Amino acid sequence: MTNAARRTRRLTIPALALTLALAPALTLGFTPDAAAAHGLDLVPAEQAAQEVTQSTNVERAMELEQLAAELQQDHARLGRAAQLLRAAADLRDDTDTRKFENLRQAASFNHYAGRDRQAHRDLVSAAELATRQGNVIKAGHVWLDAAWMAKRLGSATLVEHHVEQVRVLSSSPLLDREVRAQLLDRVATLS
Repeated sequence: MTNAARRTRRLTIPALALTLALAPALTLGFTPDAAAAHGLDLVPAEQAAQEVTQSTNVERAMELEQLAAELQQDHARLGRAAQLLRAAADLRDDTDTRKFENLRQAASFNHYAGRDRQAHRDLVSAAELATRQGNVIKAGHVWLDAAWMAKRLGSATLVEHHVEQVRVLSSSPLLDREVRAQLLDRVATLS
């Protein structure tokens, strides 16, 4: 990276929602200290590009969700609706709660479209995401859904793997007795 590229900054004026990519020499006299004194943020160009990409991705994900919602009315098109939701999930950041919902809904649509292998993959992705996000309750329930789907697919190995994930999660101090009991009761139904 050149020195000029390193000096490139983004000037953000929050009140006007105006963003300009500027080099410090061209910032109309705003040094980082002067910009801060005026309530302006100078942001690295890399961060500015990432923010634009994330915003574009979220907008595209919302468009895909809308298309999937339109297709879900036609049972014959549930598989395509599931694909759109999976694509929407792939566009979203792991911290976006809609990503989990996209994956879970894609799994449901795939199941009802007769695509249980893909439904299983979507459930595993949703469970892994919920686990990474620290949502122990959602993760536990979705791991159990994945175990149920693995049982439908005839994979005892996957069932046991998913049940083990639930057992680990059920030992979390974040769960109250009632939720822990619900998870373990569901584990018993898989035997």
